[in-house]
Amino acid sequence: MVGLGREGGSSFRALLKFPTSKDKFLLPLIVNRRFSRFFGQKQISIVYYDEIKDLCNHPEKLLIDVRDRNEVKFGKIPLSINIPLCELRNELAMEECDGQMFENKYGRPKPVADTYMIMYCRTGQRATIATEIATKMGYRNVHNYCGSWLDYVRRETCS
Repeated sequence: MVGLGREGGSSFRALLKFPTSKDKFLLPLIVNRRFSRFFGQKQISIVYYDEIKDLCNHPEKLLIDVRDRNEVKFGKIPLSINIPLCELRNELAMEECDGQMFENKYGRPKPVADTYMIMYCRTGQRATIATEIATKMGYRNVHNYCGSWLDYVRRETCS
């Protein structure tokens, strides 16, 4: 079991970067402890690599990359759209009449309150912030890809 005290710090960081299937039961607790000082006591909903790989079978789900545009030049997860964290609030706040503008810009319909959205970045920290922003804006089905881009690249290169 991963220690959560001082002696378990390196294991804690490793678990947050590259979780495995057996770690699923620990991650909500760990993420909640790590970010509760920023986001209150609300637990963050987490998704894993297997769900990301299955997105091609779920066109109703929206994968949002919140990294800066210069980071995306080096690669992105297929089917994702890039909305940098600094622009996320404005893009999600577009009025319904601007929905066509969102679709023209991103190639996907503007999400509604119940749209299943997954946020990711490089390591998961900005994605956690993006998840909180979207939730506070009234989106009810927002999730964080634990491990984010680094986890995806590691698993894809090992395959």
